[in-house]
Amino acid sequence: MKSAKFKDSPLGPIPQDWEVKTIAEFGQVVTGSTPPRVDNENWNGDFPWISAQDFGGKYIRESVEHISEQGKKFCRLVPADSVLVTCIASIGLNAIVKIECATNQQINAVMCEKGSPDFLYYTMEFNKARFLALAGQTAVPIINKGQFKTFTVPCPPSEEQQRIAEALGEVDKLIESLDAQIEKKRLIAKGVAHDLLSGKKRLPGFKGTWREVAFKVAFVSLGNNTYARECLCGDSANAYDIHYGDVLIRFGAVVDFSSDSIPRLKDGIKPNKDFLQDGDIVFADTAEDEMVGKAVEIRGLGDDKAVSGLHTMACRPRADMFAPRFLGYYLNSDSYRKQLLPLITGSKVSSLSRANFESTILTMPDVIEQQAIADLLSEQDAAIAALVEKREKYVRIKDGVMRDLLTGKVRLKGE
Repeated sequence: MKSAKFKDSPLGPIPQDWEVKTIAEFGQVVTGSTPPRVDNENWNGDFPWISAQDFGGKYIRESVEHISEQGKKFCRLVPADSVLVTCIASIGLNAIVKIECATNQQINAVMCEKGSPDFLYYTMEFNKARFLALAGQTAVPIINKGQFKTFTVPCPPSEEQQRIAEALGEVDKLIESLDAQIEKKRLIAKGVAHDLLSGKKRLPGFKGTWREVAFKVAFVSLGNNTYARECLCGDSANAYDIHYGDVLIRFGAVVDFSSDSIPRLKDGIKPNKDFLQDGDIVFADTAEDEMVGKAVEIRGLGDDKAVSGLHTMACRPRADMFAPRFLGYYLNSDSYRKQLLPLITGSKVSSLSRANFESTILTMPDVIEQQAIADLLSEQDAAIAALVEKREKYVRIKDGVMRDLLTGKVRLKGE
């Protein structure tokens, strides 16, 4: 690596041998189009047709929708190794397409005849905030083709573009490898949880019939607060608040106050319902899909105060019936949730009432087997969490490397 001498440019200081280039200087820019949907003959063929739903990483190798030979007549075809960027609505999605394709009109494709597609991909990622600012504040954000073509980026000589792209590509490979490991472990963990929590498989040394317990016998109901998200913050000394959105999206089967990031009520707001304690269960009783009914078990609360928040239902297990962490896993299992699915009401918003939950039955082993199951599933979660943390570390490393290499602060020597 080497340091660089800088010169002034419209984008600020850049290395003396770098240039400020427009997107159009990388290659021809093509805007996509949509074949008429009223004619079914245009669709369901074999040719990939890319839209915003196909973005999800550095490369696009397949599409959800396909067009026919007839449909291709309405589109400009885009060669493999073009850079695709969304410029309407979901602005700034960015990927390299690895197959010949067509795209919809949200997407501008850059056929990189005069520069590295990998470098352009990374520099668009790095300059995303500046690119998004072009759209302004409109009902449907849009960056027109002229704005897109004249968008400028700092650009090193072609050989250095390739070296930068290769260096960042190596970090991406590490992240992709971790993604694959995480996905594999999650699938294995899901299968193990399904088998153990249904009794389909038993851990060594455990036999005997599981017993059934009515929900109303197993739990005492608790009250919940109804404070909206704007009443929460991260820097208050007030009580923690378990919001239904966090139950659905952020938390796993167990929320651990000793390690998880959990919002608190803003100072001055006085919770007026039951405070939670370790072992309590909080359900999300509202969602936009069949995730409604997801549960979390409270752990690691200690002397802190916490309440059950908006669109939740809280309950306290009766003493000595359940092992720590078991309920967090069991109440999210397929074997329990199949009782809830027929009870869900609503079309756009799904809901479950307290009476719905209270009509269910828990089928469970004795406390010793519960603990063995919970320990194994917790170990699996911890292994996955360690991989996720490692991935986040590499993402932070990549951000730093991008900042150094794509500004010319650090230069990569050629061979």
